[in-house]
Amino acid sequence: AGIMNAANDVAGETIKDAAGRGDVALQSPKAKGKRAQDPDFAAMDDILKSTGGDNAKEVIKWMNAKSTGLSPDFKKQVNGFIQKRREELRKSVDKAEVASRTEVADDLNKLPLKDLRTKLAKPATNAKEVGMKIGEYKSLVETTIATKEKAADVEAATKAKKVERQKKVKAEVEKDTAVASATKDDAETKVDPIQLRNDNLYNDFVSRSTTDLTKASDLQKAEEYADRGTDPEGTRADLKERIKQQQVSGVVTAGATKRLDESKKAKGQTPKAKPNKKKTTIDTALERLNDERVTKAGLELMRKDLGMKYLKKATLEEAISYSKSAAIAQEQGYTGSLYTSDAKAVKAISKNVSAKTKKLLEQGDLK
Repeated sequence: AGIMNAANDVAGETIKDAAGRGDVALQSPKAKGKRAQDPDFAAMDDILKSTGGDNAKEVIKWMNAKSTGLSPDFKKQVNGFIQKRREELRKSVDKAEVASRTEVADDLNKLPLKDLRTKLAKPATNAKEVGMKIGEYKSLVETTIATKEKAADVEAATKAKKVERQKKVKAEVEKDTAVASATKDDAETKVDPIQLRNDNLYNDFVSRSTTDLTKASDLQKAEEYADRGTDPEGTRADLKERIKQQQVSGVVTAGATKRLDESKKAKGQTPKAKPNKKKTTIDTALERLNDERVTKAGLELMRKDLGMKYLKKATLEEAISYSKSAAIAQEQGYTGSLYTSDAKAVKAISKNVSAKTKKLLEQGDLK
């Protein structure tokens, strides 16, 4: 029994918790002839004088000696008990420390940041009060502070987002109210929204730098916007004035450009004309094919049918065939571009056919 008690004490020798070692120790084990440091423990020192601590280690040391005559199996059992008991004590202490740490953490989490910072200022005193090691207690307080600060930041950010969202909603409501009011005003004044849109289209179109009111297409578009707007007469008058301004500007610009070109020509500063890509491509193909039966007119006809790039790979047979077609067309009276219609003819066939002519056409009377 004495050996097992010593084994139990030795097992707890290296196990420590916040309160100290787990084995039995005197108040002043190394100070011979002295009493306990605390007078209240004087009687306890007398009781424990021959037990625990160093005495237990001496007992186990004696047991393991060869001279004792104890069996190897007994020694093995005692040493095994020491290892097993030490592991049990260690787990018990760890479990208690975890439970204690969880309890302390819960208590710290209930405190405001101000109080937590106060506790962090005196870690030794506060750690002793809760039975924790200084380093562990300090780390726990720091972690709690960091968690609370992060939560405060998240709360502040959430609040800011809520305020911003409320502002946005308010702005949207005000915008919707303004639109509704404007719509109501438009309805009361009976202004057609399509006419208002055409007013905007007209103003935007005539204000563009690329708009040329001396061109028929641009002028037609501007007139359409003007006629569909809220004030066709006023807008037409504005359009007429703009046309005059562009015409005057165009004449002045053209005159200035002409005088500048004449001046450059007199001084020999006329820039060299840039090579024409189409002419260069046709000349290159003509030189590559190198056959008198191939003509420029034929290659031009091929270009219009098959594209500029095709001339680079056209065969001699294809070029001769197109050249013959071009020659036939020219013999039949087609000159210049083989696909360009006469301007007067285009204008003539673009006019509306009169009712009388329609009737004659229906009757088949083409006299």
